[in-house]
Amino acid sequence: MSNHDKCLGSSLEKLQKAEAQVLQLREEFEKERQQQLEQLHGALGFASREDLIEALQALGGGPGRRGRSKAGSGHAPAGDAAAGARASKRARITPEMQAGIIKALRAGERGVAVAARFGISGLSLHKIKKAAGLVRRSKK
Repeated sequence: MSNHDKCLGSSLEKLQKAEAQVLQLREEFEKERQQQLEQLHGALGFASREDLIEALQALGGGPGRRGRSKAGSGHAPAGDAAAGARASKRARITPEMQAGIIKALRAGERGVAVAARFGISGLSLHKIKKAAGLVRRSKK
């Protein structure tokens, strides 16, 4: 066996050990996270998980939907059979949101992360980037 083969074998062993350590750390992390989730309601002052879930649901929608009530949000009317199903609704992009989006993009944040944080679609993000001159033209 040549020195080159020994070196490759040694590197492969190190890589396999590192991968095993990463796997073990991920398993430990998942266990810790599960334990924290099981105790989260108590840590936040709720009597049960159900109480915590109710409080979270009372907050309403996700990113970009703060402060909107369910009745006036464009979803199915109360009492409708489809009230549980959520309809898609366009995000209202304010000039302040646009400025924040552009600032985040110029700071180097990834587009997908910015779109998720501001609760907008990838297409809306692209239009904002294009209007701000942050999109390069493709070569034909």
